[in-house]
Amino acid sequence: MLMEKLEGVPLSTQWFTMDNKARVKIMKQIVDLEKQFMSIRSPASGGLYYRKDLTQLQRAISLAVQDDQRGPSEIVVGPTAQHEWWYKERARLEINRGPWIDFRSAFEAPAKRELEFCKQFGRPRLHVERYLRQLYEFKEAQPATHIQLLLDFLRLIPHLEVPSDHRFSRPTLRHPDFSPNNILINSSNDISGIIDWQHAVILPLCLCAGIPDYFQNWGDPLSERLAKPEVHMPDNFNQLNKFEQATVQETIRKRLVHFYYAALTMNQMPDHFDALREENLMLRAKLFKRSSAPWEGDSLSLEYAIFQAFTNWPMHFDDMEPASAVTCPMQFSENEIQRILKDHDREQEIMEELSEMRDLIGIDALGWVPDDEQLGRSKDVVRQIKAGLAEHCNTELERTALQSHFPFDDHDEDG
Repeated sequence: MLMEKLEGVPLSTQWFTMDNKARVKIMKQIVDLEKQFMSIRSPASGGLYYRKDLTQLQRAISLAVQDDQRGPSEIVVGPTAQHEWWYKERARLEINRGPWIDFRSAFEAPAKRELEFCKQFGRPRLHVERYLRQLYEFKEAQPATHIQLLLDFLRLIPHLEVPSDHRFSRPTLRHPDFSPNNILINSSNDISGIIDWQHAVILPLCLCAGIPDYFQNWGDPLSERLAKPEVHMPDNFNQLNKFEQATVQETIRKRLVHFYYAALTMNQMPDHFDALREENLMLRAKLFKRSSAPWEGDSLSLEYAIFQAFTNWPMHFDDMEPASAVTCPMQFSENEIQRILKDHDREQEIMEELSEMRDLIGIDALGWVPDDEQLGRSKDVVRQIKAGLAEHCNTELERTALQSHFPFDDHDEDG
């Protein structure tokens, strides 16, 4: 593979130490760049290729038609290159990998892929998130459970369509991981490049809309209102300890970048802004993501999203004419509702604990640290956390969780 060297350093090396003025400058550039590649017109959803790199058996749709003398564009939309479509035995499945010319085809294809995977290759396994395994007493999840949920989701799809000529179903290109690790900046805080496009995919706008994970702050009341945050430190800031000061600074940072991403998007990409603010469109996106995630022992995430669709039924949104009333194909008994809510709340509580531990350790969700100095500090904190938990282990389940499933130990990825 031949690659061009880009100048600059990852934004992640500067992101937490730069001042707020520099962060605002970065956010303006991020939205401007997103506008450029999200505005590219595409005839279908799928992956981007040079025509010469696809076989005659692989479908290809020209990205744009040039003048008659030059013929069709050499850049085409072909099968998706997303990692989850080729992960493990999924590469062997005979399935529709795209391109998809309408909303429904793109919406249902990943669920059909996972359905075939679970039927052919699914096996009982522990939850992919090690910190949740104790909650389920280390019992293996069954692929049959996930198969049924995927079938339930596919039953909803005919009632969740967005017309292919609607602005929210326009095929849209987005970066697959628009995070500080993949954004390069120079010494003037100008973005010099965006890397790691290899799993990029074109999808209907409402299925890929949203504030990138590293820049969103949903759940914070101020951010939910899209109110402009206060950037001045509180009067008692100097009397706070270092941890409390860091917490205040981090809260301001999260609110600031969330607000500027949303405000700039509202001004420059109103269709994208309208989509990310529409609850029932974002619930479609959530259903899409949950049903397309490779099954690795987690079925509650999809079940909870289906339950949310049931509670929001008929899932209309402001920019679409309501269809005739149809009863939700999925129904839940009172006992099922209580069980789903209880399990979801317990998982959320445990995942919040895990997030707090990551913050203390100084790592992101993937375990990355900015430099070797932070790596040493992070390892020390991990040892302290594990030692503290060991002192309070009172049951065999707790001891098993700490000894064999502690999330910050090295593990075999297939274990």
